[in-house]
Amino acid sequence: MTAPPAPDLPPVAEAEPPVGRALVTALLGVVALGLLSLVLAQASGADTLDTLRARADLPMLVLSQLVMAAGMTCMARRWRALIPGGEALPVLPVTGILCAGLLLNTSLPGPVGELAAAGLIQRRYGLPATLAFAANVHSRLIGLSCAALLALGAWAGGSMPTPPGYESVVGLAAGFIALGATAMGVASWRPDWLVRAANLTLGVVAARLPGALGRGAASALSLALEVSRALGEVARHPPLTWARAIFWAFAGHATATTGILLGAWSVGLDPSVAGVLFTYCAATAGVIVLFAVPGAQLGWDALFIGFFVATTGVGVAEAVLVMAMVRLQQVLLMGVGAVALTGLGGGQASPLRS
Repeated sequence: MTAPPAPDLPPVAEAEPPVGRALVTALLGVVALGLLSLVLAQASGADTLDTLRARADLPMLVLSQLVMAAGMTCMARRWRALIPGGEALPVLPVTGILCAGLLLNTSLPGPVGELAAAGLIQRRYGLPATLAFAANVHSRLIGLSCAALLALGAWAGGSMPTPPGYESVVGLAAGFIALGATAMGVASWRPDWLVRAANLTLGVVAARLPGALGRGAASALSLALEVSRALGEVARHPPLTWARAIFWAFAGHATATTGILLGAWSVGLDPSVAGVLFTYCAATAGVIVLFAVPGAQLGWDALFIGFFVATTGVGVAEAVLVMAMVRLQQVLLMGVGAVALTGLGGGQASPLRS
């Protein structure tokens, strides 16, 4: 049977995304982490909380938030480098669009944020949404692969203060994360796997089921084939384009790690630099197993806190406090995303200038 034309990606302006709910949920998460840190600090010693309060450096804390947020501009440049015809996309609006995707992914399962971001690129700049989505998929997988390699390098350096008995656990985690993320990166350059999977599932359903179910499966098959075609088109970028995207991936991870370090220093902590790098990169690469699962942010929090305690030489209460700082930065980025949804979601496409 002949598949119908590929449907457009969901229009952002008409979807009425749960902006308020997502922001409130994220803010409550920050408050909960902060309270948990206070409880753990109080339980671990009467002077722990007073010590952290006395050492707090507000200007450095603000600086850490700004540095972590700057990592989103690196992600925007990485994505922009892979969008065919997107070289002239302005960095700050694209950063806002990525923040809008982060906002939507907080409260909705699956790749809703990536689909919405691609729709915003098409609506605002007239570039095909399927190509923008495919470029985002490649960009994400490059970021995961680079994070996994950095985590493996931090572990191999042997300078992390890992408690006795945990070395093998951390090593296994580093190995599995590196293998998994590298495999995903290789798969993104061979999108024919998506064609085979779509034909074996959606194609069979579309051919055998009558009525609305069959038509829905046929439409989904058409979209999957169109995305696969877009993935293949993006994968044909010249080596210099891939090198540019990889550079921005490493720059983004370095920026985020630096921001986390500044946040830890702002409350008087002195964690292992290699441990902070491993924690951020391993948690970032490991989150691929939690993709499309509602509440996946909680899994990321658990990975981050667990790795932070095991590799930086600080206690659980301090690790939870650093996690709260990271979450606060994400809430601020989600606020930027809410503004982007409002300001970039409507209107006519703006012509790009070279």
